[in-house]
Amino acid sequence: LYFMKPMHALVDPLRHAHQVGLETGDYEYATSASNMSSTLAFFLGKPLREVEKTVSPYVELMKEYKQDQYLKLTLPVLQTVQNLGGHSKYPLILTGSTMDQEEMIRVATANRDLSLTVTIAFYRLYLAYMFDKYELALEMAEESRSVVVCLNLQHHFYEGLALAESARKQKRHRRAHIRAARKAVQKAKRLSQSCPANTLNNIFLMEAEICFAKGDLDSAIPLYQRSIALADEAGYLHEKALANERLGIALGESHNQLRSIAFLKEALKLYGDWGAYAKVDQMKKKFPLLAADEATSTSSP
Repeated sequence: LYFMKPMHALVDPLRHAHQVGLETGDYEYATSASNMSSTLAFFLGKPLREVEKTVSPYVELMKEYKQDQYLKLTLPVLQTVQNLGGHSKYPLILTGSTMDQEEMIRVATANRDLSLTVTIAFYRLYLAYMFDKYELALEMAEESRSVVVCLNLQHHFYEGLALAESARKQKRHRRAHIRAARKAVQKAKRLSQSCPANTLNNIFLMEAEICFAKGDLDSAIPLYQRSIALADEAGYLHEKALANERLGIALGESHNQLRSIAFLKEALKLYGDWGAYAKVDQMKKKFPLLAADEATSTSSP
């Protein structure tokens, strides 16, 4: 389903499937649908507070009806939302009010639960990339290689981005990482053939990052701009923010500071609109000019 139809078109059918499962007493069916709904809500880029309001009741129903497998697969989604929202002391670690990362890994290992193992690793990959820990991101990409079907596209996307950025930063592995990033792009393209709208903005961003890693900014910049436009068209707030951030970084590397700051400021605003306050804080620390500019704007009459 993720590959055959636009992701937005799956929201109502999954809600209906969840409701039918509850009404007929088929709680496994209901919670399977709500697990997919939770994943979908996150990757559609809905405001994180809305995502939390959607997912939290599902989690409570899974507990009530003792659907432990789907509960365990849904908790990492909710904890990721809370980490991004600034509700965890350590945003890279899936530990907070919803789950304990180490305990969940212990349970997955003890039960030889591959689905849970790769789901945890995937969300750790996602957070590691978002918070600039690229070595950890690549390690988690390897651990989540056999990722569950509904996360395949996102796995290729974030692994490809982590590979491209690692290629840019580590000259020793540049060629190997660029080759692997290109493979990730090809895999994403194959998976999205039936419905390119689901991921075309991601593919343009991956290709932009590969050009950036190779030092070809003239080719990279229009690809970033296309990614931003497509994410905006699709309503993917979080991916529009990411593409703005990455374009701002690329322009900064080319010493075009005015344009760089403009795109970084837009990324900061979009992350704030999304509710990713931990990411907002990280960007302000990473780019002090953003914090200084915001303080100046606030103090202006």
